[in-house]
Amino acid sequence: MTTGHGTGLKLEEVHVFDTHDDRLNVNEVIVDNPLAIIYKNVKTKLSNEQAEVHIGDKEYKIDITSFEINPENLFEDLGFGSIIDYEVINDKLMVRVTGQISPALSIGDIIIVYEYRNQMYQAKTIDFISDIDKNPFYGPVKH
Repeated sequence: MTTGHGTGLKLEEVHVFDTHDDRLNVNEVIVDNPLAIIYKNVKTKLSNEQAEVHIGDKEYKIDITSFEINPENLFEDLGFGSIIDYEVINDKLMVRVTGQISPALSIGDIIIVYEYRNQMYQAKTIDFISDIDKNPFYGPVKH
């Protein structure tokens, strides 16, 4: 459900309901907040030359010099939360949270795939994708 939108802004919430015998049950299933997942599992660093994203033992480095951003316009660190987009892709609940280095420039997305575990939806995988052609939220993944 979209809760906010505008220029450079898209906020969504997800609501999952337990079903039994093809009837809607009154029990809503908890889905972990994607920002909480990111703040617990993702470390970032931003300089005038590059952005770094660390997720577990995976490290991503993005050269930002080609964007020719005035250093005064850069955030102190990557910002998350202005674009939160939920989808069910290939029968998997997923969320895309865009990482921004300035008010007008994003460098990629954190993609969280959820799994149902311990009576709630929790993160199964967390990845960073900077290549739009490999991002499942932008159509079929090209290999």
